[in-house]
Amino acid sequence: MDRRLSALPQDARNRLGTAPAGRRTRPGQDRAARGHHTTQGVTMDALPADDAPTTESADCTDPGIYLQVQRFYARQMQLLDDGRAEDWARTFAQDGVFEVGGEAVRGAADIARAARRTTDRFAAEGITRRHWIGMLTVDGKPDEVTARSYAVVLETPRDGDPVLRRSTVCTDILVREAGEWRVKHRTVTRDGLD
Repeated sequence: MDRRLSALPQDARNRLGTAPAGRRTRPGQDRAARGHHTTQGVTMDALPADDAPTTESADCTDPGIYLQVQRFYARQMQLLDDGRAEDWARTFAQDGVFEVGGEAVRGAADIARAARRTTDRFAAEGITRRHWIGMLTVDGKPDEVTARSYAVVLETPRDGDPVLRRSTVCTDILVREAGEWRVKHRTVTRDGLD
């Protein structure tokens, strides 16, 4: 067995199908041997720092896809925060959907119009917005993934201090079109509101 794989906990090798026959553990069997550690009464799964899986999906273990999706969000959110609403909307599929608060905007053209109205309103009010994406998980196939992240929105008024405006969960279905990731369907769930 590859030395890097042998460093993984037994349950991780089970999921990857690399544990030697007869050595696979079952749930609840010898928790310490499966990489579980207890700290002040809390049981935690331990994964080695190197070679740790970036996603739980057997279909999307390719770290390259995970990195592509991270880069997609960095670029996409900066477009929106820079007021480039039409460029941001082009990161959606032509029939893409943006859904928040139970209401949906459908189609890239309508998404662009809605984003333009919003960015213009904040610009007129002198408010700078920043979207921060984190805790990203990616699951799926090479050309279609579900990406789930936490997203916070910071607003800074002219000559003012930043304010945390929203805390949300963003769930996207991303599809690859002409070699580029596009949002097929975005659902934003606002903490405390939805």
